[in-house]
Amino acid sequence: MRFQKLGLKNRALTQCFSIFLTLGLIGCSKNVSLNVTNDSYPENEIDASNIRYAPNAPNYKVNAHYNEIDHSISGNLTVNFTNNLGKPMDKVRFNVWANAPIFGSSVTIKNIRVNGKPVKASLQNTVLTIHDIAINNGETATVEFDFNFNIPKQKDRFGWSDRQVSLGNWLPIVAVYDSHGWNTPPYIDFGESFYSVTGNFDVTITAPADLEVLATGQQISKSKLENRQTIHFLAPNVRDFFVLLNTPFKKMTAKIGDMTVTVAYRKGEEDAAAKMLKTAKQVLPKFEAWFGNYPWQSLTIASADYSSNFDGGMEYPTLVTMNTPHLTDDEELSVTVAHEIAHQWFYSLVGSNAYREPWLDEALTTFASYAAVYDTTDFDWIKDSKTGFSITSSAADFSNHKDDYGQVIYDDGAKMLSQLHDHVGDKIFWQALRRYTDENRFGIATTADFIRIFQEESKQNLKPFFERQGVILDETRE
Repeated sequence: MRFQKLGLKNRALTQCFSIFLTLGLIGCSKNVSLNVTNDSYPENEIDASNIRYAPNAPNYKVNAHYNEIDHSISGNLTVNFTNNLGKPMDKVRFNVWANAPIFGSSVTIKNIRVNGKPVKASLQNTVLTIHDIAINNGETATVEFDFNFNIPKQKDRFGWSDRQVSLGNWLPIVAVYDSHGWNTPPYIDFGESFYSVTGNFDVTITAPADLEVLATGQQISKSKLENRQTIHFLAPNVRDFFVLLNTPFKKMTAKIGDMTVTVAYRKGEEDAAAKMLKTAKQVLPKFEAWFGNYPWQSLTIASADYSSNFDGGMEYPTLVTMNTPHLTDDEELSVTVAHEIAHQWFYSLVGSNAYREPWLDEALTTFASYAAVYDTTDFDWIKDSKTGFSITSSAADFSNHKDDYGQVIYDDGAKMLSQLHDHVGDKIFWQALRRYTDENRFGIATTADFIRIFQEESKQNLKPFFERQGVILDETRE
């Protein structure tokens, strides 16, 4: 997600904050201390190599039917995965974001089977727990169930308005088991709490024939029968599966490197579409040079109306959305496009726990978008903040301070990275950041991984630097 109100270079910001002056202020669960120690990080604190991320290699097969009369989705989901916990698995959990109380908790899941046998299960808010199973370490299991839910009426990443249907994080996704156990954070509306391992998605969607269906991955086939259409998509090596339905889009397409980039837009948005494609041409070669090749065949930048209350845009694998009707400033539009494209590396390619460590997604994408659009790593227009939060605060820390989230996690984080660039030098900085993306390609990264790689590449003790910036390591290790 892009917070459009923050960080624009040529615009006077209405808020002046600094992560440097008051990092020790009271006001969040991760208060920051300015007491810098001269010793280095203990090796075990920055070695995350023993963390298991499980279950491994999920393969999803989904058949879904959209009913435009009552705006509901029904269908069935089958997922197989391998138990790599290093011990028997007696339960498995799914994050069912569509059942969040904010949406009315309308999801029904039934006919649950594991390896073909009925099992006990419970759905509480956004967590589906399947109990009393026995999957030995190294074994592959198959979970199947039927689902049905209503889509909330709202102009948002998950909702419908007129004929637009945005299905952000609608599918039940296998939760990640790591050093913290099963990760089942609540849905949040001011950021992301989505966390998943990379998998493969085979999705068939049936919808009204006069709607266009854009989705993650590649369209394999399409058929029509009377007033209904059925479309089959395949999406390998992605973390979730997004769908956007609306009346047919207009398209602008360009070949950028080895990928096909398409801007899908509405009548009257021709100028904005041209600017979006121009920005993609500007930033994509830089991102590939800095972070490695874009690993999928195509990228779609789609226009959506998410209302004036929704910030900038939203990222999904191979498909990002722009809140085009409300991005009327050219600079704002360009930075937002760059930000959501950068998420193809930091979120889609390199995963992280967006609830516990949101800076790993948002600070890195903010830094990348500013560097690519403005052709500089000097972000002197980001004013000093006085929030008292660490840039490594979790999303939970901002539950009562939502207005501070964008400043701290996005812009304060980007400014820290700018100063890290100056501290270690240009060559080492980009070398380390490229190694960070290469080592964690299609995997999961942590703050510890980031620090370790930068220390090894720079051959410096960076603990004093990171402590001055208020960086706090995640405490729990396996």
